[in-house]
Parts: sequence; C-alpha cells; structure tokens
Amino acid sequence: APAAEGKKVYGKEARQLQAKLRQELNRQFGPLKKAVAREEKLVEELENRKSELEKRLADPELYRDQEAFAETSKEYHDTERRLKRAMSQWEEAQERIEKIEAEMAKELAALEGP
Repeated sequence: APAAEGKKVYGKEARQLQAKLRQELNRQFGPLKKAVAREEKLVEELENRKSELEKRLADPELYRDQEAFAETSKEYHDTERRLKRAMSQWEEAQERIEKIEAEMAKELAALEGP
C-alpha cells in the first residue's frame, strides 16, 4: 500500500484505498465476529449448566446416591473445563479483532495525509 511506503495519497486515490482497507477489514472481521458470537453463546450455556450442577451438588440428598454424586461431579468438572476453554477462545477472537482494528486505523490515518 502506498501509505506503507510513506507516501501520502490524496483525493480519489485515497478514497479508493480507504474503501479497499474497509473491505479487507470486513473480510477479516466476518469469521472473527461469528467466532465471538458462537463462543459467547457457548459460554452462556455452560455458565447456566454449571449453575444448575452447583445447585445439585449443594443438595445433601445427592450424597446419599454415590453413583449420582459421581456423575454430577464429573459433569460439573467437565463443564468447568469446557467453560474455561470457551472463555479463552472468546478472548482470543476479541484480541484479534482489536489488533486488526488498530492496524486498520493506523493505515487509514496514514492515508488521510497531514
């Protein structure tokens, strides 16, 4: 890109380059935004399930049935592990979006000239 070479562009050429940068931004954001939405939904579902399991684990009756307790405990730990992974993937996608936004803002600013 001309801006990357340190030369300023003006008028129609600048507007065309800005439009291309915005298109590239949208192309890169599409999959990331879908990933963020998917992970947000998964996090919400897992948080709800974890809460349900915590309520079951707080019930003294559960401990009378060792098999039910073992199953509930295992599901709780699996849910907790999946929740951590989903949160990590969500954070990673968010960070990538922020990085792309910062890079594009810098490039657009370079195109705008003095």
